[in-house]
Amino acid sequence: MLRTRMVDSTGSLRPVPAVEKTARVLRALAEGGRPQGISELARALKVSKGTLRDILLTLDAHGFVIRDPDTRFRLGPQLRALADASSPDLRSLAQPHLVSLMAACRTTASSRSPRAPSRRRGCT
Repeated sequence: MLRTRMVDSTGSLRPVPAVEKTARVLRALAEGGRPQGISELARALKVSKGTLRDILLTLDAHGFVIRDPDTRFRLGPQLRALADASSPDLRSLAQPHLVSLMAACRTTASSRSPRAPSRRRGCT
């Protein structure tokens, strides 16, 4: 069997510094829960403002973050597109739990997309 370098090397992680920093930036924006400026993020992540600026502007160009008019950054819509493309989807993950819930409560249960808000409030 012919083996490639990729197959042989997948057992050990050799982090790519730019990807590591980018992942940390995205995670910090997600955990912050609000738009954040370059200085604030740079202090929290202990990276230079110049490097962080380059990362954020690159992410902005791809729609992964959005730069607000006051120059603060927040997560962008392209992250949703990536999440939506992931597998398995939420319905597949929730199905066995819904079946268990229906059996335990002897009732019906359903799931729906968080992007389709219901007019109902509370449990149904």
